Amino acid sequence: MAESSSNNSGVVDTLKEVGKIIRDSEEGYRHSANDIDDWQLRSMFLELARVRSEQGDEIDRLLQRFGGEPVPKGGSTSGTLHRTFVDLKAAITGNNRQAVVNEVVRGESYAESVFDRALRADLPADVRQVVQRQHNSVRESRDRVRRMQQEMGYGEGGGMMHTIGDTGRRSMEMVQHTVTERPVMSTMVAVGVG
Repeated sequence: MAESSSNNSGVVDTLKEVGKIIRDSEEGYRHSANDIDDWQLRSMFLELARVRSEQGDEIDRLLQRFGGEPVPKGGSTSGTLHRTFVDLKAAITGNNRQAVVNEVVRGESYAESVFDRALRADLPADVRQVVQRQHNSVRESRDRVRRMQQEMGYGEGGGMMHTIGDTGRRSMEMVQHTVTERPVMSTMVAVGVG
């Protein structure tokens, strides 16, 4: 039964945004798990897909409570997160573990930004608690994958891979990392490189 309130449309809109990100990442991780040979990453992707499925179901119940429709399972196939999973598939196909990990960090960072926006919305206290808990889960996932990055020698310290000897390639990777992880800095990097 839907709750009656003049604020319902704002709550529903916010929950739909969160639900889309959750369902997109659930679908992306599920497909990625099927495509990758690396058992450690496959295990992580399956776990992330399972968690996102549970989170999506929880958001769907809230949407129904406030008179909204559940977010379709299967992902929206549009937007930033979809592009991240397209890039992730390319990294998997290229068998580039570092690129796979980088794309997962990028996707989780984007998902966290959607949750950040949702937490700034006017939400009832119980809905805010759900969104905050899911936000924390996304942040934990991102941090876990960032630790993997650092273990691989590709941490946040400038985005430089220690195992590559080609200085030009390292410079381009640093630029790519800056453009994807720090878009505001991109203009300064482009000016400095150009």
